[in-house]
Amino acid sequence: MGDPGFRRGGGITTVGSGRVPVVPDVAVVRLAAQASDTSARAAHEAAVEAAEALLVALRAAGVADRDLRTAATHAWTDPGATVQEGEQTATRLPRTTVTIAVEARLRELVRAGEVIGAALEAAGDAARLEGTTLQVSDQSAARGQARELAFADAVAAARQLAALAGRELGRVIDVRESGSGDVAPVAGRMAMRAAAAVPVEAGEQEVVVEVVVRHGWADVDDAPRTSG
Repeated sequence: MGDPGFRRGGGITTVGSGRVPVVPDVAVVRLAAQASDTSARAAHEAAVEAAEALLVALRAAGVADRDLRTAATHAWTDPGATVQEGEQTATRLPRTTVTIAVEARLRELVRAGEVIGAALEAAGDAARLEGTTLQVSDQSAARGQARELAFADAVAAARQLAALAGRELGRVIDVRESGSGDVAPVAGRMAMRAAAAVPVEAGEQEVVVEVVVRHGWADVDDAPRTSG
């Protein structure tokens, strides 16, 4: 079923886009402690010990408890195998691997690399850096600016189309926001055992908003009609 507004008098529908550059100020880092052993209990205990070392190091670096959480825990077992090599038989014993992932929100981006490196060093060979995502803590001002730009962009397009059509643009009938306004994340993933500070560069991102604006024609009565 079509839009009644278009059936009555037509009009112009345009899409506008607004982009505002922002600089991330928060790093969300996912660290993990991973241990493997022929004993499932030993693997679990080693992973727990390494995960606790990660948390202790993060807290010592000033990361608040509200910015720390256990993101995931995984355990799997390699069933082992018996391999025949000539007249000799080699047996690979079953091994259990346990991974405990910890997520930390680092609000001092300038120190993020140092904090990540210290946590990896504290957990030793069991430490892994699974990923880092840079975020903007408060997008409200940038989103508002992007929304204004998007609306102005849509109106400018409508005016141009009206002029090309030789018609006078009327009032705005409908406005809808189609973009979320979220910042596209910058993320990386790697396995790491190094104790050195991890390079973290903020770079620049964009908050993007899209709006759909519908105008009527100035010479057409497009006001909603009521019965009675």
